[in-house]
Amino acid sequence: FEFRGDVTKGMRIHYTSEEAYTVFTDKFVLLQYTGLKDKNGKEVYEGDITKSNGFMGVVKFINFMWMIHRLFADGEVEEYVIISDYTVEVVGDIYRNPELLKEEKK
Repeated sequence: FEFRGDVTKGMRIHYTSEEAYTVFTDKFVLLQYTGLKDKNGKEVYEGDITKSNGFMGVVKFINFMWMIHRLFADGEVEEYVIISDYTVEVVGDIYRNPELLKEEKK
């Protein structure tokens, strides 16, 4: 298994004239690699926000499969199995770019 850690959530780097150290104040999130790359060759991880065939969604592991989960403003949900990594483009992730999903729900 391969993972990517989200180091933007709760991590602080402190510098002094003599040393630098990192303090984790919240939590460290690990995201699992799907084994796929997007159409630009970027690795696709759980929690990535993708754009594919004109819609955006979140990569999730559902029913033993990697799927793109799309939530609409009215609460409706669509899920698509990732069968081809050539149509998917990673545009962000749910931790660093949650605003991308808010735009999609409009």
